[in-house]
Amino acid sequence: MDAIRRMLDDLKRSTDEGPEPESEVRPASRPEATMRRREDDEVLEDSGDPLRSRIDRIGKEGRAGREAAPPSNYDAAKLRKMHEKRAKRLQKARERKRRSGAFVSGFTLVAVVTATMVGLYVLRPQIVASSPEMAPAMNEYVVAVDRYRIALDDATAGMRAWVAARVEPLLGGEEGGARDTPPATEPATTTE
Repeated sequence: MDAIRRMLDDLKRSTDEGPEPESEVRPASRPEATMRRREDDEVLEDSGDPLRSRIDRIGKEGRAGREAAPPSNYDAAKLRKMHEKRAKRLQKARERKRRSGAFVSGFTLVAVVTATMVGLYVLRPQIVASSPEMAPAMNEYVVAVDRYRIALDDATAGMRAWVAARVEPLLGGEEGGARDTPPATEPATTTE
């Protein structure tokens, strides 16, 4: 940065001393313009311009520094693969969070509805006492819940019997204690 500042100061001083006569420049094709620029550079080098010599020296030092710089570890394919893996991990994490959030929301909704239904069933006497006009609706609700409870008891009794019938042979009789009646004993026979 110091070299650039000094170069700018030198440039400012050279412009303060007076403008150099401009040479007539005509539009030319790109190769001719490049050739003209090279000729101008040679003329400036020959004229002993201190600013030009400084620019050349800094340019040569910069090129030498770039050539001597160790190769970078920048590998575009490697970085792209790393980025893709990271993006996949983030996508999976978002998906898991979305799925678990849906489960929690659904479970909470079912729990709230169930708690409300149980609360209405249990608190029926207090609700009817506080507002008697709710008595017919609450009585119908209690009767419907009682019907479902009886049906559930019958279904679970049938399921219990089915499970007991399947498990009893696996337990092997008396060892499991699943039989209600003790096994019949046969009379002992004697052989003479």
